[in-house]
Amino acid sequence: MQKEKTMEKLDSEGSPGNFITKIRALPREELIMVLRRRRQYQPEAAAEAVKEALRRGIIRQEEDLNSPEFDEPVSKFTFFPCPESEKGKDKLFRSLLRVVMIVGAIPVIYGVMKLLVLKYAEGAGLVSLGVVWAAMAWLIMERHEKRLLMPMFILALLSVIYAVRILYFFKYLKLIDVLVPVVLYGVIFYFLLFILSLFRKKECAWSKG
Repeated sequence: MQKEKTMEKLDSEGSPGNFITKIRALPREELIMVLRRRRQYQPEAAAEAVKEALRRGIIRQEEDLNSPEFDEPVSKFTFFPCPESEKGKDKLFRSLLRVVMIVGAIPVIYGVMKLLVLKYAEGAGLVSLGVVWAAMAWLIMERHEKRLLMPMFILALLSVIYAVRILYFFKYLKLIDVLVPVVLYGVIFYFLLFILSLFRKKECAWSKG
């Protein structure tokens, strides 16, 4: 698991005033994460986090830190690592979708090239694919439309079939001609699965709430 950036600065900035100010400015959920990882920080920073938790009523006494809620999380290997805070998850969510949205420019550019050589049907289809792809990514990012992920997976699979068809008709196929699309599609599917995992983590948090 990743440490929160706010708390990473506590160990690097020696001034007590600095980390006291930062601890007092932490949202409730981030302060709880600091308490769970209190053994990883400077003793002064950990003690101040406990004081702040007492002041806010998160804990009533220091002995409350022995409850399972404040146990240090066990690090587990995952293909989809993400921050524990909702703010961090949302930032990662939007970053992934921005990249996915930019990918939509590839079929648009390729479609325009097809239009220039008078392949209107193929060119229009590729341009439409790119526009629809980018639009769906934007809707997922801004409106959290999870149901649009499945159509995006389908569009990606269709584009894989199209790419394989193009490569099949290459007269002289080089390794790089295969490697580039394999890496590109690998990244696309990984990002889509990552976005799906973030949706599921949000839903799990809502059900617990």
